[in-house]
Amino acid sequence: MAQIDEIFEQVDEQLEADRYEKFWKENSGRIIGTLVAFFLVLFAYVGWKEYRTGQEESASELYLAAIGRIEQGDLAVAGKYLDNLQDGYGSMDYAVLGQLIKARVLHDGGDDPGAIRLLEGVAGSPGSSETLADLARLNAAYLVAGKDEAGALGYLAKIPAQSPFKAHALELQGLISEQKGEGGKALAYLKEAKLLQPGGALGGRIDRMAERLEAGEKK
Repeated sequence: MAQIDEIFEQVDEQLEADRYEKFWKENSGRIIGTLVAFFLVLFAYVGWKEYRTGQEESASELYLAAIGRIEQGDLAVAGKYLDNLQDGYGSMDYAVLGQLIKARVLHDGGDDPGAIRLLEGVAGSPGSSETLADLARLNAAYLVAGKDEAGALGYLAKIPAQSPFKAHALELQGLISEQKGEGGKALAYLKEAKLLQPGGALGGRIDRMAERLEAGEKK
């Protein structure tokens, strides 16, 4: 009986081996092709990561060099660094940040229209993250608030509730409303900002302004 079992076991093993051999003959090309494709993709990904890391390092060096020149008051050289950053690494966040910094350089140099064009470009670019786009809108609003209140409010209205800059936007909306003599509207903006629980200097400014407006309403 044991011999019969061994015979059947050997037959099963041979059949299994035959099936594997047949399967390999029919599918080996596809299997090998898939493995080759997998490793090509893997190597390409690793190479891309290394390339991207190198690009980010180069972009960060240009960005920091520009910041250093701005701190030294050398706006002309800083502008050249920022242009190089945009030309060479335009798709990276460092390049977008560089455009925001360049807008400041233009503003400091008296070119507010040029600064606004840059900020609007960042805000409207599909390559900008939502956070950086909101920061561009906020900066544009700051630039025009003293001479174009409607334009400033238009920029601020595009900053969504979930933005990390929403409290800043509400503070500026409150200031503009107060300047227009709309104290109740200004206070409403500030109360909305307080719900976001901003900390630091921003939170302190909002609290003090809200207290002042509330005291004025009670008179």
